[in-house]
Amino acid sequence: MAFDIDMIKAVYGRMSERIEAARKVLNKPLTLTEKILYSHLHSQPSIDDFKRGES
Repeated sequence: MAFDIDMIKAVYGRMSERIEAARKVLNKPLTLTEKILYSHLHSQPSIDDFKRGES
């Protein structure tokens, strides 16, 4: 299995800015699960406030 170190660095490099963007939209502290899920979203212009059981 080959690793693409540049891709891995890019993903982790963007993680903090994606988490911060989600925190601003949700206007609350994030759980670890929320941080993981929101940081793995594809780049999209807006982050939605997903509701459990509805979204």
